[in-house]
Amino acid sequence: PSDFRQLLDAPHLSVFVAMQGKNVVATALVLHEGDLSPQLCIDIRLGTRRLRGHLLPQSLLAQMGIDDAGNKRYARIMRIAVHPQRQRQGTGSVLESYIAQWAIVQKIDYIGASFGATADLTQYWLKQQYQPIRLGLTKDSASGTHSLLVIKSLGDEKKSLLVQADDMFCRALRYSLASDLRELEPELAALLIAQLSSAPALPLGEQRNIKNFITTERPFEQVDYAIEALIWHRPKLLMALESEEKQLIVSKVLQRKTWGEIISRYKLCGKKQAKHKLKQSINNFLAIGED
Repeated sequence: PSDFRQLLDAPHLSVFVAMQGKNVVATALVLHEGDLSPQLCIDIRLGTRRLRGHLLPQSLLAQMGIDDAGNKRYARIMRIAVHPQRQRQGTGSVLESYIAQWAIVQKIDYIGASFGATADLTQYWLKQQYQPIRLGLTKDSASGTHSLLVIKSLGDEKKSLLVQADDMFCRALRYSLASDLRELEPELAALLIAQLSSAPALPLGEQRNIKNFITTERPFEQVDYAIEALIWHRPKLLMALESEEKQLIVSKVLQRKTWGEIISRYKLCGKKQAKHKLKQSINNFLAIGED
């Protein structure tokens, strides 16, 4: 009902459809946002004003503190839906590409979306070259998912905002995985981590400590900080691992699950087997980096 009301009432809403013959096979609702006055931007950033709509600029201003975000022009894809018989055939991607080209003609600076994040849905937006910039810390009561905000620039000269947003997202995700996002699905977490920029390399001594953990009986708790730094140094390598391997690394190293939680989640026989599988996963991660 709220979607229908917005369809009738929203003054800055565009509707797009993809047709096959006379049949609608996909549709999207796109809201025009941003282009806010300087005083309104200040009020939003300080938390004294909250506009209806304008989710993208308000998130960048109020929650991320990017001062020049409010005067930019945005197109937010509020909904995009493809007929079940046409899904996974590229229809949604073609429609999104058409919307992006339309937005360029309209002199829009950024195009974005906000959605309940699952690994499959997030992968769709990443394939369209969208950049994740903010992940909600709590789950939506209805969908049971965290809200993910994604955005992309429609011109090379407009990317400075994304550089700031990417830096903030990287630091926020790295911190929150062991706290508020400790229950985030590891598959989704790995997908988001793989989009991040690389952190500085480890000193040789810490690299040797990790290899000692893999090949000896050295306790994980003595090298966990170094393994975490290793993952953040080469985050994109996570996606080259087998599903259980990357999930195990995310769960134990980044979300800091207890051995008991690891044993229960991955149906292992005990700490010895859990530690052995973690060693194998980290060793494979290292091997990929050496290729």
